[in-house]
Amino acid sequence: KFHGLKVLKTSISDLLKQIIQKSEEDRLPSLTDRRHYVKLLEEHFGATKAANLATAQIMDYRKKRRGQGVSDQTINRELGVLRRAYNLAMEHDPPLVQRVPKISLTSEKECIRKGFVEDEEFRALRGVLPGHLQVALTIGYYTGMRSGEILGLQWRQIDFTQKTLRLEPGTTKNKEGRIAPMTPEMKDVLEKWWMESMSKYPDCPWVIHRSGERITRHFGKSWKTAC
Repeated sequence: KFHGLKVLKTSISDLLKQIIQKSEEDRLPSLTDRRHYVKLLEEHFGATKAANLATAQIMDYRKKRRGQGVSDQTINRELGVLRRAYNLAMEHDPPLVQRVPKISLTSEKECIRKGFVEDEEFRALRGVLPGHLQVALTIGYYTGMRSGEILGLQWRQIDFTQKTLRLEPGTTKNKEGRIAPMTPEMKDVLEKWWMESMSKYPDCPWVIHRSGERITRHFGKSWKTAC
């Protein structure tokens, strides 16, 4: 099929803008991650015409990211976003690309997470994190919530009377809502943080914030420093 000359002019940057727009419309809980991946992909592929993407360029990107110390799992997530961008462009009417290139992902079987944070390690880590991240770690440790879900929590989802955290449908990875119970320690940490937040930043709706401002990016640097 020939979809017209326009598909030959479409850049990868154009495709990545489409995927951000689609992610915002779908209110994906992983939107922060996706924006970060898109930024990295744009820096490397942005000016490249979508029709010209080849296997060698995918390999170059993987080699570059590995050289920066990035794990194969993370590189797979990044390239998965690129592949999704092409698929969305193909579904567009009229299509924005003439074909979806083969973007292979590496096996992650050897990289399965096997570690667990023991109580002693949890308390040691929490002790050296900034205050807002101490709260985030406490929630994650006791509930198993994903970091994106924790960063998206608002005070209206916290019920101190019922001792629960409520995740709304559509805000989780599988789009299903759920209720997480509070342990006594988590309730104590959240109540103290709530009182501090309301006294200094009463208009901030976000549970995890820095000086009243929402945290929109993950905290990898602070986490590595704490570790």
